[in-house]
Amino acid sequence: MTEGFSLIETLLSLALSMILMFAGINTIMGTAESCEKIGRKQDEQEEIFHVVDLLRKDLATCGMRLSLSDKLLNLNLLTTDKQEIKITYGISDSILMQEGIKGSEAIEVKDSKGIKKDKQIIIQNFFSNTAQKINVLRRDKNTLILEEPLQYNFSTGSSVILIKEISYKWFKDKKILKRKVDKGYFQPLMEGVSDFTYKYFADNQSLVYKMEINKKAQVRGYIFLNNMVTQ
Repeated sequence: MTEGFSLIETLLSLALSMILMFAGINTIMGTAESCEKIGRKQDEQEEIFHVVDLLRKDLATCGMRLSLSDKLLNLNLLTTDKQEIKITYGISDSILMQEGIKGSEAIEVKDSKGIKKDKQIIIQNFFSNTAQKINVLRRDKNTLILEEPLQYNFSTGSSVILIKEISYKWFKDKKILKRKVDKGYFQPLMEGVSDFTYKYFADNQSLVYKMEINKKAQVRGYIFLNNMVTQ
């Protein structure tokens, strides 16, 4: 006749089963935690790449369509301080439908969808080598009412350029990098930025930057500002 398991053997078997079960649970939890960490790291890297890519694209536009105006008006196309980068470029290349007369406070423009109240524009003429930066008070269809009179005569077909400004600012205390377009508010771009440094080299129109995330991951880059090169 076969005897069953003794109480001690049953308890030992149960204890061994529980040990194996807990070991399995710990292994599963450890694997899940590792996967979660890897996922967080991948998300962080993707966020870093997105921010860097956006910064590079914005810097690549610096000075776009403003080469003549910069020579004549000495514009600050790129300004940098310890915590902020400000990028200036031109878009919405419209033209004068009628001649702009010196002293006039209104102009007729064509294809000026983005130009409206409180925007800054530059009127420039390549042939006469003249340019003027001016604010728009209001718009009535194709007529722009200007904040101040024209300083020069601008022939029909002269370029009317809408000025755009993009700023990046590092809020050191909060470790947040924010971005602002024109006169809007700074919007959070990335958190956990423990360092954001850069240096602008005017001689060769380039900028070197370094971004550090949570005092761990670092991204460095070098950008050549093609639109600011003097022709």
